[in-house]
Amino acid sequence: MAVSFTPKRDLYVGPSGLSTHKWKVKSGAAATIAEGDIVIKDGSNAGYAKIAANGSSNTSTYLGIAASASTDTASADGEVLVTSAMNLVFEGKVTTVANLGRTRVLTRVTLDGTTGAQNIDEDDTTAGVIWILDPLDFKVSDSFDTTDGVHQFMLQCHLVNL
Repeated sequence: MAVSFTPKRDLYVGPSGLSTHKWKVKSGAAATIAEGDIVIKDGSNAGYAKIAANGSSNTSTYLGIAASASTDTASADGEVLVTSAMNLVFEGKVTTVANLGRTRVLTRVTLDGTTGAQNIDEDDTTAGVIWILDPLDFKVSDSFDTTDGVHQFMLQCHLVNL
């Protein structure tokens, strides 16, 4: 997957701050997590993390955003560094720029990962976990960026020990 998200340290607001942790990644393919990918707990392998799949919902345990590419290979487990916070604010792109507007503010949505890179699916509100934030909250602009679809979102991470 291509790099798609960046934790925004200068935009983060919250009491817990950002932290980075190392998680294990199961073997099976080379570097299955790219820097910037959203990472969840691997429900099939206790103590491991994996990339969040297309349409991942609030039934997944979100760990944060990859701060490094994973080191897994086809035959060996690897590791990945994951940045997390209780309310992690980050920038990302939406799937359909024209659909981003004020009516979507504070709507919980999911991921769209069907095209290779993870994007925010602003139309999928079924069991969403990613909040669309208002650009005025961060004094970035008074409107949504409808040129390239880059916007601020908040991911509510589960700070857990695997």
